[in-house]
Amino acid sequence: MVEGERGHFTQITLKPLVTLRDPADAARAEALHHHAHDACFIANSLNFPVSFVPRFVSR
Repeated sequence: MVEGERGHFTQITLKPLVTLRDPADAARAEALHHHAHDACFIANSLNFPVSFVPRFVSR
């Protein structure tokens, strides 16, 4: 941050950890995350990029 100036975000990267029962559902879960991101009111209201990098684990 530049001294004497207000700070601001330039980008956000979300890194959710998603637990799946079936590892075969990872592709579907990623597609749903993309759809949710595209429809997100907050992400669409910001004037900087919001990206996400989901990580999928199985239990």
